[in-house]
Amino acid sequence: MKNNKRVFVILLAILVAIIHFIIGPNYRGPFKSFLAGYLIDILLPFFFYFLFTLKFDRIKQKILVGVGIFSLATAIEYLQYRAIGIFGSTFDPYDFLAYLTGVISAILFDLIVLDKIIRKKHAI
Repeated sequence: MKNNKRVFVILLAILVAIIHFIIGPNYRGPFKSFLAGYLIDILLPFFFYFLFTLKFDRIKQKILVGVGIFSLATAIEYLQYRAIGIFGSTFDPYDFLAYLTGVISAILFDLIVLDKIIRKKHAI
């Protein structure tokens, strides 16, 4: 079961890296403001949640990891607000919502979808 989650995390990391590469600073395609401004802010907390919960099975532990990821992302955004550039230099209050969306969607996906898929695979 853990190996399935590891494979999922590796594939997710590759997907996020490809999306980040495609939607770089020179992206000129459709939905530019959302894709270039917020998609990575949703996907990175989503990815980090799964990376840091690989060893955890209990829901409470997973939620605490999600809170930690959101707190760290919020702290980084606050530093940007104070003109201290760490992992970026542009403060955007909507980034807080993007981080929260990423963490909550990761928790829900983990608890509702991923566990059922893995359990079903092992039942066969």
